[in-house]
Amino acid sequence: MQIQCRRHGMGKPGTEVPGEKALRPRVPKGRHSTPNLARAVSSRLALTPHPTRHFRAGLSHTVPSALERNPIRTISYNPVLMETGLKGRVAIVAASSQGIGLATAEAFVAEGCRVAMCARNGQKLEAAGEEIRERYRAEVFTQALDVSNAGAVHDFVEAIAKKFGSVDICVTNAGGPPAKGFLAASIEEWRKAVDANFLSTVYFAREVIPHMQRKHWGRIITLTSVSTKQPVPDLVLSNAVRAAVVGLVKSLANEFGKDGILVNNVGPGYTATGRLKELARSRSAAQGKSEEEIFAAWANDAALKRVAEPREVADAIVWLASERASYITGQTILVDGGAYKGI
Repeated sequence: MQIQCRRHGMGKPGTEVPGEKALRPRVPKGRHSTPNLARAVSSRLALTPHPTRHFRAGLSHTVPSALERNPIRTISYNPVLMETGLKGRVAIVAASSQGIGLATAEAFVAEGCRVAMCARNGQKLEAAGEEIRERYRAEVFTQALDVSNAGAVHDFVEAIAKKFGSVDICVTNAGGPPAKGFLAASIEEWRKAVDANFLSTVYFAREVIPHMQRKHWGRIITLTSVSTKQPVPDLVLSNAVRAAVVGLVKSLANEFGKDGILVNNVGPGYTATGRLKELARSRSAAQGKSEEEIFAAWANDAALKRVAEPREVADAIVWLASERASYITGQTILVDGGAYKGI
């Protein structure tokens, strides 16, 4: 019988891999040797999508051919080897109709979570949600809303709690403010940036924390930018407002750690999303360079000499939400390919 792994890997029970233990159909002895784990693994495998379709922004090749070329790397990345403890959890992912938000929603569904998605564009959101439902045969709740509207956030969280019974994980996210220098930014644009990129996190935190306190378990993960550590030119609105989010994250982590609630921040570097394309157009016009030159400069800023894929940021978010990161709180994790030059 062939086992199809959740993301990149295909393998057969008993196949010896250099540097790895053989994959066996039975669960090995030890503290994980329980029927529950066996059922969890079987259940997760049952949710596996077709290997060539997972993560649209990720693989461009078929998995079997990748395995033939590099079996060690492919099987080593198999997440069945790491139990995240997320199966059955309820996860909210804001601004998840595209980009990093969409990749994060899909990643949580792949871990067996029940996921709630929201975005301003209802048509695009429902199309994204339906694709995930069809691919994973999973429960996905979608609702169009503006995260800068406190009342809408309240109603959204209440609807999720009513449908799924609880809220365990909340990933706050919102589209970034426009690329501008200080004098070019209007007071109205400052207000909008604060509403969308700071107060939206406040609104979600106020709504989800009581649900998490009742279970003495929760994860709040804010999605900001590498600009929280290293300001980005021409992004003064984002640089200032996202830094405020980090202060909030640290405060919430200190206050609610006693309730079993972990609060962390993820700061992506340049990532291949629609937002990055808009920024490239803006800089291209301002600097008289082609968009290709702008992208090449961004890639060169990173130690890995490329921009990130949305799924790579999503993987970091899922890990922070998992039981494998159960003693990490109040931190900012950069997913920037080494672009940040500080220590």
